[in-house]
Amino acid sequence: MFGIGDTEFLLILIFAFLLFGPDKLPALGKTLGKGIRQFREASNSVTKVVQDEVLAPVQESINAEKPLGKEGSSDAASASAAASAAPATPAISAPSATSEAPAPSAGQAETFAQKKARLEREYQEKQKAANTSKTDESKGGEAHG
Repeated sequence: MFGIGDTEFLLILIFAFLLFGPDKLPALGKTLGKGIRQFREASNSVTKVVQDEVLAPVQESINAEKPLGKEGSSDAASASAAASAAPATPAISAPSATSEAPAPSAGQAETFAQKKARLEREYQEKQKAANTSKTDESKGGEAHG
């Protein structure tokens, strides 16, 4: 039990009894039990959120991108090699067609994957707008010069 032997556990109980007395031990046990139960509930809640919001969308995108034949494994290896050899990109990369999550329906909160996809789209739109305005300025400057 908890990596300790029966003798050690008995000594801990005796010291707890001497330290807190017989009146406070039941209240301490009850409080300790409530704390452990709340911790377990909180950790289960966090685990469920991580599974629903992070792991499930990642697994879905992996399954959607996974090729079916032997040739797919060499494609995946060449794709990973190309990704590692590619130049540095901004912190937010362009979303692939398979990784975009559908928009949340009415009454549902936006998931992590949906928010990430939305923010990546907005980032790309801002980049395109900035590139378009720079191109327009350079064309205008050449015409007047």
